[in-house]
Amino acid sequence: MKSAIGMCAKNEHKYIQECICFNYLQGWDKIIICIHDVADEPEPDLTKEMIYKLPDEVLAKVELLNVEEEPGWGYQHKGYHLMLQQAMDCDWLALFDVDEYLYDSQKRPINDLLATVKNDVGQILIPWLEFGHNNRILSATPQETRLDAFTKSSGIFPRATYKAIVRPRNVMQKPDNLRYWYHTHQMATRGRHVDFFNHDLIPADFDFDIEDVFGRVFFSRQDFTIFDICLVHYYTGSMEDWVIRTKRTARTSAVNLHRTFQSFFDLKYNKEDFRMSIYVDELRELLSKCKQ
Repeated sequence: MKSAIGMCAKNEHKYIQECICFNYLQGWDKIIICIHDVADEPEPDLTKEMIYKLPDEVLAKVELLNVEEEPGWGYQHKGYHLMLQQAMDCDWLALFDVDEYLYDSQKRPINDLLATVKNDVGQILIPWLEFGHNNRILSATPQETRLDAFTKSSGIFPRATYKAIVRPRNVMQKPDNLRYWYHTHQMATRGRHVDFFNHDLIPADFDFDIEDVFGRVFFSRQDFTIFDICLVHYYTGSMEDWVIRTKRTARTSAVNLHRTFQSFFDLKYNKEDFRMSIYVDELRELLSKCKQ
């Protein structure tokens, strides 16, 4: 069993060490980071600088990829394409973001968890649980980890919100340009599409060639309110993060045009939720070994 996790990093230098160390502790064999390389912005260099300060044993598992602007490609689309190619020697590849942390109530090493998945599965879909800012306005990086600082969640599971762990060799390519069938939350793959409890989430006879799968998967089972295994999404850490995210995404996504200062405070993260505390002590210890 060999596993990889791939993440696109853009304006994430403040939390990149924490994210990589968290995934190292979970036991991923490869940690692939795609950095958006924009010549007139300093952030890619800052991100790389923070990565190179990781402890040597952590850095040994990191593989950096630069993603340059190219006509006809979205940044994240090209990043996913490159990460899939990089992970073809792996049995599984998680396609997450830097602000998303996989939670398992039993705290199993990732390869032990993946070993429970049946051989006919091509993709595992994981429900999302959003954590917010606790109405804390932070203008700089908090001294705590995200896991310490943000301990309130939405407390609900939003339908059709999930991320994927795929078998790289099962991901399908479009016949016209051989690019991988892509969506920010899932890929089109051969094999069953299940959750970690082996529930089928897409019909086995679904024809990806003629149907648009994206946006049609729903977690309808009520037992997902338990969230024994979920992807904790730290949606925003501060007003500063909110403004950066708004400016960056409003150019390409109409969904983000409505974001305002007031909407930052209107986010409803009211449920006290300390599930991530089981990881905090080990994470702090590893972060303390980062080079200065």
